[in-house]
Amino acid sequence: MSSATHLAAVLESKGSPFNITQRPTPKPGPNKILIEVKSLAINPIDNYVREAGFMINSYPPVPGSDIAGTIIAAGSSVPSSAAQVGACVLAFAPCFYTGGEPNYGAFQEKVLVPYQNACLLPSATTFNQGAMLPVAVVTTWAGINYSTGLQTNAQFSESNKKVFLVYGGTRSLVAWLSK
Repeated sequence: MSSATHLAAVLESKGSPFNITQRPTPKPGPNKILIEVKSLAINPIDNYVREAGFMINSYPPVPGSDIAGTIIAAGSSVPSSAAQVGACVLAFAPCFYTGGEPNYGAFQEKVLVPYQNACLLPSATTFNQGAMLPVAVVTTWAGINYSTGLQTNAQFSESNKKVFLVYGGTRSLVAWLSK
């Protein structure tokens, strides 16, 4: 296998079994990073994607959202302070937001991700542990955002000392948010 291709779990049609096949490895655009996946998490929503075609615009997609791995390439506009080649990260692969566009699904060895969807993996955190967080945090954030109006660009500051903590134990969830 050359570095120009990688393995991926592709859905040929709604409800079909996964087809493990070689895909061309994409090059990241200006604000994207290419992550070599070391671990991924499977969520209940992934079953709806496979069975019902949830959020899939066309076939064949590569589904999945939760990953942890190593950055192997970065686009020209990615700030070096945000993502460096070789860094270990956890990330939310935007399969849902791209309609299932194959380059953005987590169920493959190399996946494109907007650099803003990734964060450094803490040194004491394994790839397996890191892969459990992205959808849990995004789901929680969306619920809080819609129910409270807390903006996605909210930031903690020492002057206002307003912090919102969500702590849950059922789906690998710990999120700090500020208002």
